[in-house]
Amino acid sequence: MDRSSLQEVTIDPDNPYIKMSDDGLFILSKSGKELIATVRDVEEITVPEGITWIGVDALHGLSKLKTIHLPFSLMGIGENRIRKRDNRDDKDIS
Repeated sequence: MDRSSLQEVTIDPDNPYIKMSDDGLFILSKSGKELIATVRDVEEITVPEGITWIGVDALHGLSKLKTIHLPFSLMGIGENRIRKRDNRDDKDIS
C-alpha cells in the first residue's frame, strides 16, 4: 500500500467495528486491543500499550520503518506482520 499521498483518514465515530488511534497513526478495533492498519509510512512506530494483537498485514509496506517499540500488553502478531518492500522482492524484517 502506497501511503505517500494519503493526507487524512476519517472513520465515522459510530462505526461499530473500527476507530482511529488518538494520534491518528493506526486503525484499531473498536475495543482498541487490535492494531488493524498503519495509516502513514514513518521511520519509528510505538505500538500503544493496551494493544494485544497486531493483525495480518497491519504493518505491511512501511518502506521507511526502522524501529518498532512493542508494548508489554502484546500477546500475538498475525501473518505478514512486518514486511518491507526492497526493489521487487518483499523481505520479512520481523
